[in-house]
Amino acid sequence: MCGAPGEYVGSVEAHFLPDDTAETDAAWIAQRVEELVKNGEPVRDGSSTRPVQYEDCCILLAARGDFLAYEEALTARGIPVYADARENLMEAAHIRPLISLLKVIDNPAQDIYLAAAMLGPMFGFTDDDLVRLRAQSAAMQKKVQEEQGAKETGKRASRMSLYGAVLQVVQNGDETPFTQKVKDFYDQLTALRRMARSAPAEQLLEEIFVSTGYLAALGVLENGAHRREDARRFAAFCAQTGANGISALVRAIDAAAQAGSTGQDTVPGGARPGCVTIMTIHRSKGLQFPVVFVGDTARHFNLSDTYQPVLLHREYGAGLRLRPEQGESMYKTAAYAALASVHAQETRSEQMRLLYVALTRAQDKLILTVPLGMTKTGNPFAKAAAFLAAGAGETLNQQAGSFADWLRAALLVHPFGGPLRRLAGDLELPFVFTESEIMVTVQEAQPEPETPEQEPEAAEPVPADPALVAQLQEGFAWRYPAAKLAAVPAKVSVTSIVHKAEQTTLERPAFLSKDGLTAAEMGTALHAFLEHADFASLAAAKAAGTLEEAILAERQRQVDTQLVAPEIAEKLNADRIRRFAESEAFAKICAAEKVLRELAFITALPASAVLTAQGASAQEAAAVQDEQVLVQGIADLVLVFPDHLELLDYKTDRRKTEADFLSAYRPQLNLYALAIDKRFAPKKVTYKGIYSLELGRLIEA
Repeated sequence: MCGAPGEYVGSVEAHFLPDDTAETDAAWIAQRVEELVKNGEPVRDGSSTRPVQYEDCCILLAARGDFLAYEEALTARGIPVYADARENLMEAAHIRPLISLLKVIDNPAQDIYLAAAMLGPMFGFTDDDLVRLRAQSAAMQKKVQEEQGAKETGKRASRMSLYGAVLQVVQNGDETPFTQKVKDFYDQLTALRRMARSAPAEQLLEEIFVSTGYLAALGVLENGAHRREDARRFAAFCAQTGANGISALVRAIDAAAQAGSTGQDTVPGGARPGCVTIMTIHRSKGLQFPVVFVGDTARHFNLSDTYQPVLLHREYGAGLRLRPEQGESMYKTAAYAALASVHAQETRSEQMRLLYVALTRAQDKLILTVPLGMTKTGNPFAKAAAFLAAGAGETLNQQAGSFADWLRAALLVHPFGGPLRRLAGDLELPFVFTESEIMVTVQEAQPEPETPEQEPEAAEPVPADPALVAQLQEGFAWRYPAAKLAAVPAKVSVTSIVHKAEQTTLERPAFLSKDGLTAAEMGTALHAFLEHADFASLAAAKAAGTLEEAILAERQRQVDTQLVAPEIAEKLNADRIRRFAESEAFAKICAAEKVLRELAFITALPASAVLTAQGASAQEAAAVQDEQVLVQGIADLVLVFPDHLELLDYKTDRRKTEADFLSAYRPQLNLYALAIDKRFAPKKVTYKGIYSLELGRLIEA
């Protein structure tokens, strides 16, 4: 019946195409539209019929992503087309400032939404205004800290929120045009927040329109009347969903934005005179056309919700994927598997309802395009026939991943589905009794053009132009003048330089280590302890003979003050720390005037030094003697003495000899020394040392 009321009987066609690309589908539909109009295919007009026109045709697709392919295919044949590109109201550029303001009214401590509201046409702030607001806030905060004496050495003030910056300007007594503008904004926002506590959402939106003049601002923009209507439609949505207060309204807005639909579309649906219409199936609800094409049937259902780490359901609760204590991959719990099955079933149910909508939009003629889906290794018709013959049609439906899967199975058992049963290789497959008539065709793939057996005779060679040959030779002989710099990076880290120079070695597995820990775990624990250790307390304990107790107490202090995570502190090797406190390296630390830990630097160094550290030859390094490279790194310890500097680096590697450490890390310390010399000039680094926590001694580099 094609969805038409009364006794009128329409026609249904199902055409199977050789592949599932949008271009093939669009090209075939465009050709069929041209044929229908050219042949004057009759469609109903009251009690009589008339020839079909372009505006009688509608192409229904599951999503808007492939609209362009169908537009181009129709346009290429000179067919006028209108793509009903619906825009979700929540994504409209002229509605987003309203959404941002509502979210700020609910919770002003949201910098992104507050900035969006202030920069919008409602309040007229500029980017420079927000930068100025931040700068003034930072200056005031610094001044207050200095006056209160709360500023601590090495401690940075926490970053204030944008709303906090607004409050700070409001509370300040300065009277300038800028501060007055900020105060006016604050007063207006405060009034709206106070109103939102008791007034309904519809009244709140009306007050926003009146107090900010937003509707007037929209009216002067391009297509202003349409934008004003969108704003009114958004206000209607808020009135329907905001009955339980501003917080409930914000949640409803977020849910609508995530769902991609609010029921308040910014472009009314329907056809355009003289044009073939392209629209989504969702968009076609409540509409009918004389001729309907249902295309893009191979698009896979969106089952991404069934792959999330946490699945939620309004009736069945929550399901989790968990990670085992020993392992990386996550496994599905029984609850998760059950909820994934429920979500998949609900998704397919919704898609089946959507397909029903598509199949009932045609008044006179319904035309389906379905890809064959035949591959060298798979035959979907044979698979479907096997399921249907075994009475497992329900299982086949539950495994469907697209409209095409359902359509193939349904048409396979239709009385007119003989061509499909031949493809399945099962002509005896029972079919369903029905009086409906469907024209089924199978479009064969176009054969590739055959190559001629005899190659055409080669044309006589044309003499070369000497001038052109000389020009080409000159061009191909050109060499990049700065080719020697191609291997020199513009910016590198010292660690990457050293790792490039040395060969990669595999770490000893944890189960082969005597203490059951990997080198990485022990190294992390040792570095974390030394980064935060109170060297003065350890020195005093060493002098008092209570070093071991002091090490354990220092470890606990770091855990209590949250300087080190407990799971890292537990892996600390206290014996190695004790040996370090008794070493020459610790004596140097205690003798220093100042100890700088984890000193980060970024500075320009000679490219020749960087290449040398990477293992380049002297000739390669000399070629870039005058160039500079930006080098970045972090030095473990820099000891500052009155007339010189000393550089120390901790290493936890399980290397056997001092020569191994020097070979691996001397280039790194040399680059550190160059950078630190440049930073602390005129003081120079006179000593470079590597302290091996594995060997328990200091190695001069």
